[in-house]
Amino acid sequence: MRITRQRAETRQGAAENSTGTVWLDEIAAPPAPSRVRMFNVHFAPGAHTTWIEPGVWHWHGAGPRTFMTRLAVVEAAADGTTADRSEHVAPEDHPA
Repeated sequence: MRITRQRAETRQGAAENSTGTVWLDEIAAPPAPSRVRMFNVHFAPGAHTTWIEPGVWHWHGAGPRTFMTRLAVVEAAADGTTADRSEHVAPEDHPA
């Protein structure tokens, strides 16, 4: 499978999908019919996602005084979505 590097600019994550400042770089996407995508996701201190996979509650984020970057490899659904989202997580619910 050939994977192409994306030339898109860094974009800020949607406010409804995170708390705090999150930036996304799409770094690779193979040609159709593949729906796999790779992103570097950069979290500013205290930022985290509202991520929830079907039936499994979890989130990703930075500590209160540190940045965090993660590599996300996802397969988009036929409609282009890559995750089911849940409610925002309060800072007191995820102590560092």
